[in-house]
Amino acid sequence: MKNQIIVSLAIILDPQKGFLLSQRNSPEYPEVHKKWQLVGGGVEFGEDPKDALIRELSEELQVSPTFLSEYTIVKSNNWHHTNEKTSQVILIGYLVNIGEQKIDFSNDPETADAKWFSLKEIIALDTLPQTKEFIKESLQIIEKQ
Repeated sequence: MKNQIIVSLAIILDPQKGFLLSQRNSPEYPEVHKKWQLVGGGVEFGEDPKDALIRELSEELQVSPTFLSEYTIVKSNNWHHTNEKTSQVILIGYLVNIGEQKIDFSNDPETADAKWFSLKEIIALDTLPQTKEFIKESLQIIEKQ
């Protein structure tokens, strides 16, 4: 079985703290469980990807983003589930800041943890596919602005 999923992701950057990543809590999917990822989620049918990101950040971290760039980073990944299902995941990344807002992931059952990391720390983490590539490309966007 094959399907396609569109996901909006927040590349949350704070010049003092680094990048904010969340740790996925999905014991039913061992291939992604406990891996670090960009915060975000699925775009609902008819929903604008930017609006989906605003909704996901509110639901998952109780924060509202400020968009830092008009540019998006788009990637694709094939996810081969353990149950013989394959999904093509279209990932749309937005570079954002949350200022001094306090994150609260206690109401999100899909988030085990959320922390700020430097680029050097992220390179050593066990992350979902494309996470490190999004971070590196976002740094290129920042350098060009």
